[in-house]
Amino acid sequence: SPCDGQASTPLTINHQLPLVVLVHGCNASAGSFNKLSEVLALQNQQSVCFVYDDRDSLVDSAQALNKSLAACAKHLDTPQITLLGHSQGGLISRKASTLSLEENIAVDLVTVSAPLSGIKAAQYCGKPVIRVATLGIHDLVCWLVSGDKWYEITDASDFIKRPGKLDNSIKSHLLIATD
Repeated sequence: SPCDGQASTPLTINHQLPLVVLVHGCNASAGSFNKLSEVLALQNQQSVCFVYDDRDSLVDSAQALNKSLAACAKHLDTPQITLLGHSQGGLISRKASTLSLEENIAVDLVTVSAPLSGIKAAQYCGKPVIRVATLGIHDLVCWLVSGDKWYEITDASDFIKRPGKLDNSIKSHLLIATD
């Protein structure tokens, strides 16, 4: 969608301009990238925002992001896309970059403040001792707080421990780590 936060605004892609796909973090929205989108426009670049439900599985969101990238690429003369994910959006972007992308798309991946080692606040959701000792009640609480992604965001999950090799379509990866 457009990055203005208005769901009713039609999305248009100029087939000649570079495209930046922005992926928001948890508890955020496309509107959180409105100012960045304006700055990119001043630099003769266009941006679109990938919108997802932050309670969904991160794998499901990554697969949906790949479908969106393929759909956007069809509207570009030269399918060169910069994929920028912030926080949880960085996790989704990183995972999407390990899945098969369209062969003719070249992607530059940028992750900003992505918790690539797992989300610290969720670390106890991945502890087997706690999970067993509470007879699964702890899992229910974790799911109630985080949704379907609850285990994927822990440092114990395969999503974090074995994220996968970047697809050949990824031309570069810039990791911006902040605390």
